[in-house]
Amino acid sequence: MALVPSSFPPFTRSLALALLAAGLGTMPSATRASAPVRGPPTCANGWAMIDFAVAHHVVHDRLTPELASRARDLLAEALVTDHPWLIAEDVAAMKARASSTTGAALLAERSSGRCDHVDAQLARVRMALSRAGGVFPSPEALAATLPDEVPEVEPRPAPGVPRDASGLRSMLVGDALAEAWRVRGAVEWPEAKAFGARRALRWLALSQQRLAERGTADLVNAFAHALDPHSRYETEEEANHSDRELNPPAGLLGLELGDPIPGGLPVTGIHPGSPAARQRALRSGDVLTAVGATSISDLDAAEVSALLDGYEEVVPLTVARPSGRRLGPPRRFQLVRQVMQDRNMSVTATPRVELGRRVLVARVDEVDQDTADGVERALHLGRRPPEAVVLDLRGCTGGYLSTSVAIAGLFLTGGPVVRIHKRGAPDEVLDDPAPSRAYGGPVLVLVDEETASGCEIVAGALRARGRALVVGAARTFGKGTMQDIFDGELPTGALYVTTGLFFLPDGTSPQGTGIPVDLVVAPPTAGVVTESSLPWALPQPAPSRPLQGGESDRDPTLVDALERLSATSPEVKRPARGATDAALVRTTELAARLAAERRKR
Repeated sequence: MALVPSSFPPFTRSLALALLAAGLGTMPSATRASAPVRGPPTCANGWAMIDFAVAHHVVHDRLTPELASRARDLLAEALVTDHPWLIAEDVAAMKARASSTTGAALLAERSSGRCDHVDAQLARVRMALSRAGGVFPSPEALAATLPDEVPEVEPRPAPGVPRDASGLRSMLVGDALAEAWRVRGAVEWPEAKAFGARRALRWLALSQQRLAERGTADLVNAFAHALDPHSRYETEEEANHSDRELNPPAGLLGLELGDPIPGGLPVTGIHPGSPAARQRALRSGDVLTAVGATSISDLDAAEVSALLDGYEEVVPLTVARPSGRRLGPPRRFQLVRQVMQDRNMSVTATPRVELGRRVLVARVDEVDQDTADGVERALHLGRRPPEAVVLDLRGCTGGYLSTSVAIAGLFLTGGPVVRIHKRGAPDEVLDDPAPSRAYGGPVLVLVDEETASGCEIVAGALRARGRALVVGAARTFGKGTMQDIFDGELPTGALYVTTGLFFLPDGTSPQGTGIPVDLVVAPPTAGVVTESSLPWALPQPAPSRPLQGGESDRDPTLVDALERLSATSPEVKRPARGATDAALVRTTELAARLAAERRKR
């Protein structure tokens, strides 16, 4: 949960969380086990959790000096990234400490139940935070350093590590000034300066508080992330936030909230048909000032979202309507959550007519618990079924394993979809859960470099079964692993451990290489991150034996038709009416031509 603007480094997340936030996608499993760790967080409990993660990892079966060296470097990098109040001297000392501590030395600390290395690194951060806290004794002192007039040009905080205490002071002033400038239109400049100063020092205070709360959590997370890019440890706060994302409240309020301003959070949007829209007590531009009895004047949208999620049904709110540069009198009322009948916001269905053929474009943004239902409903739009389907999985970073299997099953008549391999256990084959196929016409799956994990299962299974052609960018992301969540008996937090590799019906795994693409219709994306470019990504495993069954779904006309169509179909020009999605235009045209080919036969 980011508690600072995006222009500042986060201070409560490690590199593992930052990578996940970039859209790598996880595959939550139905299995949730419990680590044998009890009591308050201690150094010994931390090492026990690390041993537990290794014991359940799909590849690594023991701690080695190499893994410990990775964890040592990740710990130093995460602490420096999470705490921008370190000065150059601190960073140099922490890097020197890391370089002088071997992986074997860390493992020796584990054997004796000590945490000397992490304690020394945290002590350095603690000292730096104490020094930063003494630069300005109060928000008023910081506000007094800001200019008396509003800057004409937006101020931007200086990047990088401050060289000394003077640079640290300049950084804090820059942080406060940037926040004051952001809210300059909502309040008078003196109040904006006071707001900016409070925000800058609050970030510092929160950093001090969270460092004390984390204890050995940074060490556990560093070792977990050293196993592979997707294994990680979350503190209780982070785990609760992740759980709210995976399992949001059953009802929606329909509010969109912006960045904080003096007094609260502005309402930036209200969803049509939502409780907020029906009650007509709110309008865009109002400022939410309290949730229940809790003032939110200094909280961020993520913190306020957590407060709102704490109310199961009736949510008491206090709002104020701006009047000039002041807030009007507070108004108190209650919103009742509404259970939406159609929660499939991750699926967008667009029926099109291309070359005289009915083509359905079904875009899937993520794979949540209801996504398969959303795709199935899309397939039944209209009085007649579509003559071809484009399943747009671009940017879909994955989600639930069972839902991914169900989506692929909508285009199959039974048979295997994916094989799951876990160390020390028999492989598990997941079949189409509903053999009565929802759609039997031509299918094109549109992918890009961000198509990952569960969405690679959908694309890869349909391609391997000969049921669909995969088109788009030259490759997909290449995440062929799954994670289990271990919490239960943990004193706090949760472990996400890569426990499985998945294999497609043809016996191959997309891990590290992605799904093969039958026709490239989009140029590569500059600067894109894929699995193989992540540090310590697991290599592609050797192919397993192909899965048996489902041969009747193979469409023998697809490959021949694609060769003819790709050779004769002209390059798609930029479409009219300002549309710019050339890859989708080309794919939709190919789908229509496939439908025409099918009718000829």
